[in-house]
Amino acid sequence: MGARMVQQCLRADLLDEIVINLVPVTLGDGVRLVEGVGPGKRELAIDSVISAPGVTHLTYRVVRNHDCGHPPRAGKPHPHGVPGG
Repeated sequence: MGARMVQQCLRADLLDEIVINLVPVTLGDGVRLVEGVGPGKRELAIDSVISAPGVTHLTYRVVRNHDCGHPPRAGKPHPHGVPGG
């Protein structure tokens, strides 16, 4: 998924997490991943970092206003009574 697609999905609030497999190669110009995603600041919380030779795997969770760190539980209410989680 390219940077523009990530930006569109963030604007539409369609992403729960972003996984980046970072390979340190300079390509020149590019599009910033989370630039210009619209009003309101989107916060990303790092969930995991896995380093391997030549690559680093990064997993970020998209933090929403109601996000308290508890994962969603299908068919069960949120532990703090938050709707939709």
